[in-house]
Amino acid sequence: MNKNIIFQNEKGLTLVEILATTVLLSIIIIFISSLLMFAQKQFSAQTEDTEELFDVTYVSQMILKDVRKATEKPIVSENKVEVNQQAYEFIEHSKTLEKNGVPISKDITSFTVELEEDKFSLSLISQTNKKVETMIMIRGADCDEEAETEICK
Repeated sequence: MNKNIIFQNEKGLTLVEILATTVLLSIIIIFISSLLMFAQKQFSAQTEDTEELFDVTYVSQMILKDVRKATEKPIVSENKVEVNQQAYEFIEHSKTLEKNGVPISKDITSFTVELEEDKFSLSLISQTNKKVETMIMIRGADCDEEAETEICK
């Protein structure tokens, strides 16, 4: 009679139930972890792209600010522009842009500056093809008889 009592008490889990639960939990955990990994990769990629765009935009604004404050016309040559004793130079082999010999931005693939009469054009392209193009018109300062700046001539 004791044997019948033992078999009627089924309060435990069978091996099949434990294995099924383990497999289902494993599948759910793998799905959630792959989803989190994908989200982390996307976040990292977008953060890198945003930082590069910010760097290129910041450099562009820095150069344009110096051009706007200039008392003389900028001196433009290949991969270099000089404004108010500030020299911006693009070093192609290291893909860096330097201001007075100090690197201010890296991973720039293209730096183009053009000066046509009163039009100053600037184009920067980052390594991920983020492009910033800007054009400003250089206007003369208040030119009077005593002003001897390059812009007034």
